Amino acid sequence: MNSADEIYELVKAMPEEDISKVLEFVKSLQQKSNSEFSKKRKPLSDYLGLLKDSPTFKDNPVKIQRQLRNEWD
Repeated sequence: MNSADEIYELVKAMPEEDISKVLEFVKSLQQKSNSEFSKKRKPLSDYLGLLKDSPTFKDNPVKIQRQLRNEWD
């Protein structure tokens, strides 16, 4: 039995007044989750070209990769 099924079984046995409270709680959780997710998520296209003027990444990509790897030697 998954969590949704377990919640359903528990709620079925509750009085209607308590079910309404559970419903409001679940809706508030869903609303909070949706608003937090939409604030954090940006399309990848927002990052396109972000480092094009960075002095660190102006060189040949293979050379940059080697330099970054060698930092830890």
